[in-house]
Amino acid sequence: MKFFRFIGSLAFVVGLFTAIFIGGPWHVYHNPMFPWWLKIAVYCIMGGILLVLLTVALEQKKGKDQEEELPTGEIKTRILLQNSADAIINIRFVTTSVIGSAAELLAYGTAVKLKKAKT
Repeated sequence: MKFFRFIGSLAFVVGLFTAIFIGGPWHVYHNPMFPWWLKIAVYCIMGGILLVLLTVALEQKKGKDQEEELPTGEIKTRILLQNSADAIINIRFVTTSVIGSAAELLAYGTAVKLKKAKT
């Protein structure tokens, strides 16, 4: 999945820079018709976004399926292991009143590595 996400990101970035920095000025100064390379750049932008979003959605679906199988305590352990952390220190919760009865809650902390990896 990471490979496909990398390819999608690369296609998006190349297409975006080609369309903005080469295609835009060329289109304004030379010809109102879109050349083939500018069409390909636009397709790379759209295809790159689509590919990245599909891989993210598939990974989230895969993660939710695994979370349904695990009890709550094991989910937290799995999140720590994904981040290569052993523990969390300095947890902070911040609340903000947005509109009348609506509020926003932000929770963040610092994940730390306590043990060295066994080699």
